[in-house]
Amino acid sequence: MVLDTLSPDRKPILFTGTPDQNDGLNVKFGLGRQQREVVGPGCWQPNNNYDINQDCMVAACKRWIFDSIPTSEITSESSFSDWYTTKEGVNIEIPGVLPLVDGTFDSKEFFPIDGQGFGNEGRDHNYHFTTEAHVKFTYEPGQKFTFRGDDDLWIFVNNKLALDLGGLHQPLAGTIDFDKLGLTPGQQYDMDIFHAERQTDASNFRVQTNITCFVPVEIIK
Repeated sequence: MVLDTLSPDRKPILFTGTPDQNDGLNVKFGLGRQQREVVGPGCWQPNNNYDINQDCMVAACKRWIFDSIPTSEITSESSFSDWYTTKEGVNIEIPGVLPLVDGTFDSKEFFPIDGQGFGNEGRDHNYHFTTEAHVKFTYEPGQKFTFRGDDDLWIFVNNKLALDLGGLHQPLAGTIDFDKLGLTPGQQYDMDIFHAERQTDASNFRVQTNITCFVPVEIIK
């Protein structure tokens, strides 16, 4: 769904090209590349069936990226670029802090901006928001980062896509094993986190990591 590197201003870029092949299997146009990493209810897998419109015939599954048949989720590369950009009438940036403490942060009601921005618009919570965080961490062998949620999450480490849970789906989990990323112990690296909440009745958000210190990074705009 996104390219495997960030834009010069540290934002994800929508992947709109032809999907890769997987062991000779031609992946249908519009499904992105993450099918090799993510499986579960609502996600595309090689043995899924499709209807004539190339929609996944799996509960709660929707197209993962923009294709030749526009959808209400992502209508263009331009609309996707609005997700993490302040734009009048579309997005309002709201600075905040998500403190990490001992234990696991696990919530089915992750609504950090209730009553802010455009407001709750007559609902119990302020749905349909994005989350963006930029931090540095010092790599040590054995580090892992696990996220579980019901909508998009992309994590970039050292400007490379390390975890891809993009798309509308039921709650899914993914884990980054930093030992597999070719990092140098004791060296500091950037981690860029992008999340989107696109559900209408819940907001699942679970984070677990053994990284002991994250240093916030201010992105100059």
